[in-house]
Amino acid sequence: MHNPLWRIAVYLYVTSGMLCLLSAVPVFMSFVLRHYPYIHNIMGKIYVIVVLGVVVPTGLYLSFYSDATIYLGISAEICFLLLGTALFYTTWKAYVLIKKREVIAHCHWMIRSYPLALVTPTFKTMVVINSDLFHIERTRNVLFSLWASLILNFLIVEMVIK
Repeated sequence: MHNPLWRIAVYLYVTSGMLCLLSAVPVFMSFVLRHYPYIHNIMGKIYVIVVLGVVVPTGLYLSFYSDATIYLGISAEICFLLLGTALFYTTWKAYVLIKKREVIAHCHWMIRSYPLALVTPTFKTMVVINSDLFHIERTRNVLFSLWASLILNFLIVEMVIK
């Protein structure tokens, strides 16, 4: 916490994460896509730049120093690394596909990308719910919620695409 680089990474991660989540909302609105495609394009570019340029790099850096990693060990680290890699890959793949004008495939990969960006809020929500409703011990709750949020978001998105 006293490391200035860590503090900068936290601030960048949180603010860029909010920008990432908010910029994607109009991208998924069919009304915006149909009537205001330039807004869709601008917000989509913001999403891609923020995810690939800030969220993933700072998230991966912070994953080595998070409480979950320190107290829960390799399992939490693997989850964070898997999440960062998957978010980067799905976003990059969607970007490459739209550049090739493969719109349907682009849509599917963006639909995969966004729930991965939502894993952090899902995780935070699950920790609170599991703590309040089920009174799960903190260490187990954090580890369970971390993996469950990643798996749950992944499964939901794949069901939506199918």
